[in-house]
Amino acid sequence: MNTGKLLNQLQECQHQVLALCENAKDEYNIQFHPDLSPIGWHLGHCIYTENYWIHEKFLADQGCYHSMATLYNPANSSKPDRGEQLPEHVDLCQWARQTQGKNRQCLANNIKHRDRFGLMQNNFLLHFLIQHYAQHFETMQMTRNQAELKNRNAGLKIKSPGTRSLDRSANKIRTGTYTVGAKTARLPYDNEYPAHETEIRDASIAKRPVTNGEFLGFILDRGYQEKKYWSDAGWCWVTANSICHPEYWQIGKNNNFFEITPAGAVALLPEKPVHGISYYEAGAFAKWAGARLPHEHEWEVACNGGLLEDTGQVWEWCSNGFFPYPGFEAYPYNGYSVPYFDGTHYTLKGGSIHTRPVIKRASFRNYYQADKRFMHAGMRLVFG
Repeated sequence: MNTGKLLNQLQECQHQVLALCENAKDEYNIQFHPDLSPIGWHLGHCIYTENYWIHEKFLADQGCYHSMATLYNPANSSKPDRGEQLPEHVDLCQWARQTQGKNRQCLANNIKHRDRFGLMQNNFLLHFLIQHYAQHFETMQMTRNQAELKNRNAGLKIKSPGTRSLDRSANKIRTGTYTVGAKTARLPYDNEYPAHETEIRDASIAKRPVTNGEFLGFILDRGYQEKKYWSDAGWCWVTANSICHPEYWQIGKNNNFFEITPAGAVALLPEKPVHGISYYEAGAFAKWAGARLPHEHEWEVACNGGLLEDTGQVWEWCSNGFFPYPGFEAYPYNGYSVPYFDGTHYTLKGGSIHTRPVIKRASFRNYYQADKRFMHAGMRLVFG
């Protein structure tokens, strides 16, 4: 993609994030979940990140970003304190719009000098900023979803869905040596590199993700109450937190389930992929179903081979922890991936309905801790 098209794509991503904040006037500075920052902070952080990489790293001008680092650099502010430190909503949005335009113009004016700056080669910085915005857009949608959880009475009259028998239709991954990882020249994120060969054994991977109707069968079969389906850590988590259904399911009158979305309460459709589940829940369902979660390499090979249907609806939990590929090198900084190679984060693949298209590639690796379920995350099974 040429530079002009990338600048247009950056503008689109900037405006999408700005619009989410502009439309959240009454809640832009509220923290709705302990792991999620207020919507307004995400906008400010994206502007800070632009200024840091464009002015500090590209143009060697430190004046534009230091004043923002106290609040918008994650290392310098704790999540619970961010909301009260944000400026007024109108001031934040006006400043963001003006700064976004100036930064796009700055990039356009200096693009001819990119050969003297490694991060501009192959337009890396533009790709980096576009994808950074895309990730925060999705996180802001998670925050909107958490905000709607406070309005739990809106769906009391919605009828609960019926169960669905488990669909065991699958495609076969054949034993062989396959290449996984990013094959482009340093355009995606560092943990996708380097591309390398991996051995895969025969596996039957489900054509589609697990649905709401299938997961409801697990619930009605007392899956949340049976220790035999859970890992030791998962059982401690589910009992300690009294978990009995996915994050965004709610129970109304007559024990009917309905779903909370960023737009409010809706009917829970049995054919849609289940989401709002943790790694622990995904593993318990898989054991109940007599199946397992795929390793991320199996998932990627199957996706590249055209064996998967309905990808990009929910992030799909994989069985393995998040780890560095052989020969991994942090780029362009240590903070994106390295802190999460800690043995507590697990890989997710595929993308969700809130994931921007620029992120939806087979090599992209998402990662969260086993108990997190505020994401739009579900699962796909491997049988046999």
